[in-house]
Amino acid sequence: MNNELLAEFCANIKHCNSDKINMVPAPFMHAVIGMADEMGEIMEVLKRALYYGDKIDNDNLIEEYGDILFYIMLDCMRIADEFNPEHDDDCTVDQVFWSIFKKNIAKLKARYPDGFSEAKATESGRDREAERQAMRKPLKSPPMSVHVYESLNAKPGIDKIGMTNGPKKEQTPKSSRSSIRDGG
Repeated sequence: MNNELLAEFCANIKHCNSDKINMVPAPFMHAVIGMADEMGEIMEVLKRALYYGDKIDNDNLIEEYGDILFYIMLDCMRIADEFNPEHDDDCTVDQVFWSIFKKNIAKLKARYPDGFSEAKATESGRDREAERQAMRKPLKSPPMSVHVYESLNAKPGIDKIGMTNGPKKEQTPKSSRSSIRDGG
């Protein structure tokens, strides 16, 4: 019985398998394989923290995120050479890079106009056409030199990469804080 099931399974694999390999640009292939490899390293950090109780190694994560950005920029260079996301005659790497941010923001605003909801996070709750329409709108991309905070219109107190704006302030102990009531 088990041998028959295994034989049927293997026959099904042969039936469904494609031996056709289409040519894709080498930078795209390099970027995708590289990002998958780096994500494996990030998953290792998660696994070690989740199952073994290790402290999350933020220095390692920063290194891996930098490697992922390397691969993203590698493919942004390819896209700038092949495709113009803003339908301009001249497409630059920074236009592609900032377009990724802006189109993702537009998609998420279309998906969650009133903020996150579990219902809209599910496949059946999404309006894919509204998301596509939001991403199709032409966007002017800022030059690379524009600060991320300014270009993404960060909310007060929080920038778009999830960190508080500016250096952390030292907390004053409650007992030494002045208040309007006590004149200070």
